[in-house]
Amino acid sequence: MAENVATRPAGSKNRLRLLALALSLFPFYVVQGFSRSQAERAYLVTVKTIYAEVKEMGVRPGEDFNQREFFIGAPDEDDTNKDIYVNIFIQTVAGTEKMRIQVTYMERTRANSKIKLAKETRDLHVIVGKDAVRIERSDYNEGELPKLTEDILRAVKDKKRLLKK
Repeated sequence: MAENVATRPAGSKNRLRLLALALSLFPFYVVQGFSRSQAERAYLVTVKTIYAEVKEMGVRPGEDFNQREFFIGAPDEDDTNKDIYVNIFIQTVAGTEKMRIQVTYMERTRANSKIKLAKETRDLHVIVGKDAVRIERSDYNEGELPKLTEDILRAVKDKKRLLKK
């Protein structure tokens, strides 16, 4: 027998309304979760690209690790115009590839604007696997990482381009 909605108890109507509301909001939460994980994956892909670019630069003679320095700032080739110093260190520890990105924010002195002093240093520690990258420790919140990693990747590519000239 078919039950008439109007004859259902009031609690049943409220449950139906709540169910309809939950179902209408479900796509919103799914999309929010999807877009967040997509953004998260995007900066992890950028971190993996940074790793590959720096590894490609090779090790210096007599060293068994990769270590390179880069600068973020003004869009010119003169590093003295840039106020963010980036040191990338890649090393295999107990069979695991680890990359440490140390970012130092410089502040120009009042006496001489060409002289800069370290104002703040923050770290990003990454474990790099064959197919995955994992943030081991970060002094950055997750919202800061997409822009930071893009800026670092741009600095790495700029340095490689300058070294090839």
